Amino acid sequence: MIENEQHEIELSQAARKIAQTAREIADGAHIVLTAMKWHRGHEVADLDNFWLTLTSDKQAVTEHFPNEWLEAFGRSDTDARVAQRLSSMVEALAPPPEPHPTGILLG
Repeated sequence: MIENEQHEIELSQAARKIAQTAREIADGAHIVLTAMKWHRGHEVADLDNFWLTLTSDKQAVTEHFPNEWLEAFGRSDTDARVAQRLSSMVEALAPPPEPHPTGILLG
């Protein structure tokens, strides 16, 4: 039982680090995150995996983060899979480019 509790603590610590990294990526992309939420799936098969929802003022995106990714990130504070997933999530929150008055898209 203690082993499981320790594992949950380690996953929670990694989840916090991942959330901080998401905020840093969003800040770098000039996207304001209004909310971040970790949750577990509703299906029994999903209970061992985490889902992260990032929300901006206009939209939200939710992606799956397997425990193995959290474990790897927790050990090294970096994981290419996590970085790629966070980058694509933040990119999905970016507002579409605004049309230029001449009709040319800028972006």
